[in-house]
Amino acid sequence: MPVLNMSILRDRLPPIFKKAAWPNPQESIGEWLSKMGSHNCWEAVGLARSQWTRLARDIQKHLEDSHDSIPKGAIWSGYMIGRTKESARPTVVFCSIDPPSRKQVRKIVLASGLLENYPGCRTAECSKPPDFDQLGPLGDRNPTNSGPRAISNSFRYPIIHDVVHNG
Repeated sequence: MPVLNMSILRDRLPPIFKKAAWPNPQESIGEWLSKMGSHNCWEAVGLARSQWTRLARDIQKHLEDSHDSIPKGAIWSGYMIGRTKESARPTVVFCSIDPPSRKQVRKIVLASGLLENYPGCRTAECSKPPDFDQLGPLGDRNPTNSGPRAISNSFRYPIIHDVVHNG
């Protein structure tokens, strides 16, 4: 029986079946943050950071405008995630200690079609932000005072957003 080589199959698939790659991912990769299963997670910088800032606002607006009951305690943040630096892509990570809450918010965002405006961006979910163990002081948001972690994605408005229950 012949062995199926996935890379050959992937090369022969029409573009519609291929994942959208992120151009020059190394230029959007900042500090390494953590391992997420078999993938690495890096701080998003450059073009990915700019895209994340716009997408975060779009997600916030969509959730505020169109949903009355959003699960309490779900947050989202943007990172570069991939097995290697060369395969990393911008990723919106939905986080909550309550799996149904993070799954529901992720499902709402995916169903909204917002990500179609951000080619190459994907989603993931976990119980806490990938850089949770590396948090810095909340009070100092000035990059010149905080060193390389000053632009962390976690707990620094407007980069991370807490979904507030409306009711």
